[in-house]
Amino acid sequence: MLKLKPIRPSLKEKKRYVVFKVIADSGQVKPESIFTAIEEKCLNFMGILSYSKAGLMILRNQFDTTLNMGIIRVSNKYVDHVKASLMMITLIDGKRSNVIVKGVSGILKKARDKFMKDN
Repeated sequence: MLKLKPIRPSLKEKKRYVVFKVIADSGQVKPESIFTAIEEKCLNFMGILSYSKAGLMILRNQFDTTLNMGIIRVSNKYVDHVKASLMMITLIDGKRSNVIVKGVSGILKKARDKFMKDN
């Protein structure tokens, strides 16, 4: 039986956690519609190839519905692309809204503790 060696840390993809906040005219927006809008805008802005290389993953269990804040995991080389595409979101479920990037971190705990505060 062939046994595979684990990947060395130097060969693993480096990731960053982008904390975002959604500000909508009507107040609350459904989380699923926010996730859909983010995925569509990132795919539209970056294209299929860059989107797949970015390894974009919206951490659905980290979304705070009271603050309308969430976290996206992305490759360190595509952080600027994701930030630019988040800025271009103007409509979510037909409601005028803005997505603001609160911060970027290399550690999930730091992203949660430092940036996921309402200020």
